[in-house]
Amino acid sequence: MARLGIDLGTTRSAAGVMEASDPKLLMNNHGDRLTPSIVYFDDSDGENDVVVGKPAKSSNDPKNEIREVKRHMGEDVAIEAGGDDHSPADVSAKILEKLISYSEEYLDEEVDELVITVPAYFTADQKGHTRQAARKLGFDDEDIELLHEPTAAAVAYGYNQDINETVLVFDFGGGTLDISIMEIDGNNFNMIATSGDTELGGADFTQAIVDLLADEYEADEGLDPRDDKETLYNLRQAAEERKKDLSANKETTVNEPLLGQVGDDIIGITERVLTRNEFESEVESLLDRSENALEEALEKAGLDTDDIDSVLLVGGSSKIPGVQDHVKDYMGFEPDTTNDLDRIVAQGAAIVAGGENIEEQYSCPQCDYTDQNIIDYFEHIVDEHGTGKCPFPGCSEEPGEKAALKSHLADEHGGDINTETIDEKDIVDIVTRSLGTDIRDGKMDVILEQGTKLEAENTRAYKPVHPDQGEMPIEVYQGDNREDKNANEQLHSWSIDLEELPEIDDDIDPIVEVTFALDEDGVLEVTAKEQHTGEEMTTTVKTSGEGYEGPEKAEADD
Repeated sequence: MARLGIDLGTTRSAAGVMEASDPKLLMNNHGDRLTPSIVYFDDSDGENDVVVGKPAKSSNDPKNEIREVKRHMGEDVAIEAGGDDHSPADVSAKILEKLISYSEEYLDEEVDELVITVPAYFTADQKGHTRQAARKLGFDDEDIELLHEPTAAAVAYGYNQDINETVLVFDFGGGTLDISIMEIDGNNFNMIATSGDTELGGADFTQAIVDLLADEYEADEGLDPRDDKETLYNLRQAAEERKKDLSANKETTVNEPLLGQVGDDIIGITERVLTRNEFESEVESLLDRSENALEEALEKAGLDTDDIDSVLLVGGSSKIPGVQDHVKDYMGFEPDTTNDLDRIVAQGAAIVAGGENIEEQYSCPQCDYTDQNIIDYFEHIVDEHGTGKCPFPGCSEEPGEKAALKSHLADEHGGDINTETIDEKDIVDIVTRSLGTDIRDGKMDVILEQGTKLEAENTRAYKPVHPDQGEMPIEVYQGDNREDKNANEQLHSWSIDLEELPEIDDDIDPIVEVTFALDEDGVLEVTAKEQHTGEEMTTTVKTSGEGYEGPEKAEADD
């Protein structure tokens, strides 16, 4: 039996183990240590064969090919390919299956445990889909460990070195930007702050080139290459290669005489010289977004750029010179580019999978207190420093009472952090986005607060707005905007028929107790119980985007 470390990336994935006390990324069947995160559903022979990696990348059949599925994790979407619909977890499971298959072939033993890296800024839904992908392959929850990508990179950076530094990890991959500020002291990794953008990555830089060339072609020829799926696919392939060229050269030439066909017209672009300056001008807004995330991370940490000892660049998009220049200009010093930017996350996952004694902790900004559990860490800040004003340096918020302060700490200084105690292989999940129901004036009443340790349960009581109200709607929202329910994500809507309840005395208003119970898999059980009669109904909402079950009616106990 073996424990495998996996970097499940947006554009490329990798698997690794520890060998002779060093992390080793394993080669796939094509001799590569990085596998394209592309799945092709080949239905040409009616068998709907599944192909993953390099062969899928060269399929030239965009209708049946799925790329960048990581950007859809957590979404309730069906992606069509090969004549069938596939969930993001289904597609991710195919990628995991490929990685595990060639790893088992090399190791000559079965893989029974996984350490899978995820962005630190992934929501609970996105992490839930990642776990679900592994479960589809037969792994139990206790055999799946999720490790934050910046933590994995920091582990690899500090492995076998006596480092005592405050490090900013700038992890810019194909689909997401993750920024974490950590204090590294030997094998102790203290997470100070995290920030990022789950909608920003190398794919957006590629798309900028696609749009530049397509807009030019449309202006000159009156045809938009993006109107034909195959033409767009080929144009995106060409744009990806030209983007890579511009990381090494100051200019490149687009020479694609046959991209495809729109109607009776052949689409092609030839001898178009693209300069690095032109490219950087096109992606200026994307570079600004990355800089905003840097600023946010430092503000959350209460630190200045002078407080950072090293900036660790991670991910393929960090190779873009414009990205490196923006980081350098903002931080005031050269970032560290000596590591293998594409592989360092997978190397860290391999180290953790190998059982190295790595500890991730959180440090109090006001004293020497540290804790591996973010809930206990917040409790300490609330109990010891809860004067009404946020204790984090640089934060002027004054939440007031302890409950509001704890919510503020989770919202503004915890992000979507889930505590990972790596040496014990233990993950303490928390409610990463508040869950509540609607009340009058379009507001959301929070029932389960963000930052609450899972498994979590809470009950609140509600009265009908009008005495003669026939039914009481119960809508389930996920988000952090209490003033406007519509700014949050609506997960489910149902209602209780008050007219079907057993008769209550005329002078007594019905009171409905609403209970939210959320488990570690992101399954929310919602129970509505009328206080006087004991009548109750239950519905189950799968917050990972898989739909819901119920409602079921339960009679009162005799």
